[in-house]
Amino acid sequence: MKSPIPVKPDATPSVESERQPLEAMSYIRARELLRLVPISKATLWRWVSSGVFPKPIKLSPSVTAWRVADVRQWLARSPAPKPIPTDGQVAEKELP
Repeated sequence: MKSPIPVKPDATPSVESERQPLEAMSYIRARELLRLVPISKATLWRWVSSGVFPKPIKLSPSVTAWRVADVRQWLARSPAPKPIPTDGQVAEKELP
């Protein structure tokens, strides 16, 4: 039986184009977020309070998450983190 609505092969969206809107609507919890952004949980909340980092969304009374799109935008415009000195190394001083 034929479909009542003809579909052109090129009219079908690709998987990649379908994924973009889904990722924009995706959320990430603090535990996963802290794996991407090498800071402590306290620093994350301090940055949220001061407006340095995007505010999260309350999905339920006990679930807080960030929009993936907001986090990606923040990562794209934030400066690259400085390397953390390991044991025996001295951090270089910044020049004025």
